[in-house]
Amino acid sequence: FGKSKKGIYQPLISTMFIFSVKLQLPIYYRLLPGNIKDVKAFKLCLKESGVKDATIIADKGFFSKTNIERLDEESLSYIIPLRRDNLLINYDTLNSNDKKKFEGYFEFENRFIWYYTIEIKGEKKKVYMFLDEELKVNEQNDYLQRIDKKIEGYSKEQFFEKQKAFGSIALYSNTSKTPKEIYIDYKSRSEIEGMIDTMKNVLESDKTYMQNEQTLEGWMFINYIALHWYYRVYQLLVKNKLNSKYSPTDFLQMLKEIRKVKINDQWYTGEVIQRTTDLLNKLSVPI
Repeated sequence: FGKSKKGIYQPLISTMFIFSVKLQLPIYYRLLPGNIKDVKAFKLCLKESGVKDATIIADKGFFSKTNIERLDEESLSYIIPLRRDNLLINYDTLNSNDKKKFEGYFEFENRFIWYYTIEIKGEKKKVYMFLDEELKVNEQNDYLQRIDKKIEGYSKEQFFEKQKAFGSIALYSNTSKTPKEIYIDYKSRSEIEGMIDTMKNVLESDKTYMQNEQTLEGWMFINYIALHWYYRVYQLLVKNKLNSKYSPTDFLQMLKEIRKVKINDQWYTGEVIQRTTDLLNKLSVPI
C-alpha cells in the first residue's frame, strides 16, 4: 500500500525508468513497490543498468534537506529546480537590469538565455540562475490578464512582489557541467514527461489488473517493448521530416486499418487507402 496522487492509500507500484535523450529511447526500467521512495532506488537502478553518466533531474517538489542528503550519500549527480521563494536564491543581479552583472548568455531554441551562479557557503553545490526574457514577458502578461479578469488571488500588490522572479529559473546542482549544459539537461525533462504521457494516454498502462508479481513483470515488459516501437516510429517520422504532419499515434492508427484476408486458402493484403500507402513508401516500411 502507498499514498497515491489522489491522497488515498491503495495498492501501488512505481516504475523507475532511465531515458536516453541522445538515443530518444527508454533504455531501462524496474518495477518497485509503491511505498518505496524514488531516492532509495536510484543507486541500485543505476548499478543494474550499467549507466555511468546518469543525471537525476527532479521536479520542484523533490527539493528537501533529507532528499539532498540521501543523494549525496550515494554520490549521485543531480539537477533540482527551486521554488522561486527558496532562500538560496539571490535576485539582486536579476533585479539590477544590468547585463554586465550576468556571467554570460547562450542561445537556446532561437532565443538567448542569460545566467549567473550563486555560491553556497561551505558546499560544492551551486545555484544556477537563468533569465529567459521571452518567458518573462509572457509571465507578466499572463499575470496582468488575471488581474484584469479579477481572478481571486491576483492583485497589483502581488504583481509588484513577484515581478523580480518573472522569467527566471533557479537550478540547484552538484555537477561539474557548464551552465548551458545544466540548462539543456533540465529542459530535457520534457522528453521524459512526454514518455510518461505516452504510457498513460497511448498505451493506457498507468493502471494494471495483474494478479501476481510474475504476470505484472510480463505485462510491464510488453509495455516497455511497445514504448520502443512508439519511439522507433517517432524517429522514422523525424528522419523523414513528417513529424509535423503525423504523430506516432496517427501512424499506428493507420496501420491498424490494414488487414490480411484469406481467400481459397491463400492470404492476401486487404485494400489499403492511398494515403496510407504513400506514407508507408515515404518511410520505407514494408507490409
